[in-house]
Amino acid sequence: MDYFVLKSVCMPSDWMRAICCSVPTEKALGMVTANDVRCVCDVPCYTSALRDGWAVRSSDNGKTRTAAAWSVENGRSHAQLEIGQAIWVNTGGTVPQGADAVIASRNSMDLQKIQSCVVPGDNIEQQGSDWKLGEVIVPAGTRVGAREMALLFEAGVKRVAGWASPRVAVVATGSEITQEADGLSSGFRRCSNASYIAALMSRIGVTDIRTIVVPDDIRQLTRTLVELDAVCDVIITVGGTGKGKRDYTRQAVSDAGGVFVGHDTQLDSPFVTARLPHAGLIGLPGNPLAVMMIVQCVLLESVRSVFHLPEAPAQTVEAVMTEDIEAGICGELCVNVNESAAKPLIKGTGRMRVFDSARGFVRLNGQGIKRGERVRVELFRN
Repeated sequence: MDYFVLKSVCMPSDWMRAICCSVPTEKALGMVTANDVRCVCDVPCYTSALRDGWAVRSSDNGKTRTAAAWSVENGRSHAQLEIGQAIWVNTGGTVPQGADAVIASRNSMDLQKIQSCVVPGDNIEQQGSDWKLGEVIVPAGTRVGAREMALLFEAGVKRVAGWASPRVAVVATGSEITQEADGLSSGFRRCSNASYIAALMSRIGVTDIRTIVVPDDIRQLTRTLVELDAVCDVIITVGGTGKGKRDYTRQAVSDAGGVFVGHDTQLDSPFVTARLPHAGLIGLPGNPLAVMMIVQCVLLESVRSVFHLPEAPAQTVEAVMTEDIEAGICGELCVNVNESAAKPLIKGTGRMRVFDSARGFVRLNGQGIKRGERVRVELFRN
């Protein structure tokens, strides 16, 4: 078949590793917690009044109560409530020791209210009624949002252990590749593949991304990989994975201390995965269509899953297949989608126009597809 199908692959589980770090609570927004986060104080941290009114003892029901000459000021603690006494307290204020109820009142001059009978706990929120010291307030594996930020601050948590966002480097290889935007000389091409990958990494939540161009020089490429390994968690190379005389990626990875991992240790795979001393590395071919399919179908979800980045449900559309797809083929078929028609893309093309024409893929399960049959297309995350 002449259409581009990315054969189904199972990414190795150990080629990338998430990094656990501890950050101040105010910087934890968006992070996924690595461990259970426990309260360092009771929540709420003191017994407070739920209404404006008089703090009293329920044991004084039926007895004459006397209004105290002072009131509770919010933000301050006070001495014990005396027997037969009533003390004015505002909503949110500390309930004096000895008081077990608050008589709701709108006016501190309404002294008749203090003689009302109460039930223990009336209009009071007890210290620790939500969470006790040491209880889990945010479980491990929770993405910290606005709700969790409020809980963490309320629980007195100063630092949060979570999974760090990966530091990613995209390395475009080839003496003909340049990052220059103006005045392009004959024989040079811009690093559009690398720009495409960097943009997609940003779309899934990666914030630390660098793009580097390295010529066809094995020593320089090896040195670059060693330097990046010290400061990055993921390295993505583009180009140089073929079997040509100037395809140096595999050798440079080995020279940089990398160990190839996965079901295929390089020879027939369209891409390679390796573990450097610190970073995970994936080596992609230079063909734009292959880059697009590997990144969209394999790499994005792998990085998102390993580093606990936000999930982005795939968007799908139904379309009519324009060509017959023979049985016995499994993998992802790259297609263009135009007016509800899914047209397969021809393999082998290295034209940059694929960035415009390739819109998604159809999963093939080996059963074949007839021309005119309706299929579900998973759209690229662009």
